[in-house]
Amino acid sequence: MPRRRILLGLDPDELKALSDFMNRSAREQKWRSRRRGNAVYLSHQGKIIPEIAQELQCSTQAVYTWLRRFREKGVAGLSDPSRPIKLTPEQIKQLVEVSHWSKIRDKAKRKEYRMRWSFRQMAQWIRDEWNINLSAERVRQIVRQKLREI
Repeated sequence: MPRRRILLGLDPDELKALSDFMNRSAREQKWRSRRRGNAVYLSHQGKIIPEIAQELQCSTQAVYTWLRRFREKGVAGLSDPSRPIKLTPEQIKQLVEVSHWSKIRDKAKRKEYRMRWSFRQMAQWIRDEWNINLSAERVRQIVRQKLREI
């Protein structure tokens, strides 16, 4: 069975953009993005997909995906998609209040949020209250970030 090669011949501008992307990813400690850039660079050097996968310790399907994204979107296709917070500032404020009910001054609201909730319970409450799906870990990140700002 012949070994399939997907060679990405990069012009000097693309090579410079890829190098800048990989350096920026290393500075910002975005190792997954840097690994994707490495896959493209190794393909440019003439390595075949299984060799790239073995060197980067990932699946061949992942390498195919990264190369396809690079062909479609360029360097921007290699970066991690950012997930914006789906909650409004008012909802975040209410979430922080729910998580720290002892700091609420209004007695009526304090009785409403009397029990201490786990982050999993807060994620379920968000699903029920606002129909927004957030993981318990994401809820924890939002609450902790907002408490640091206070």
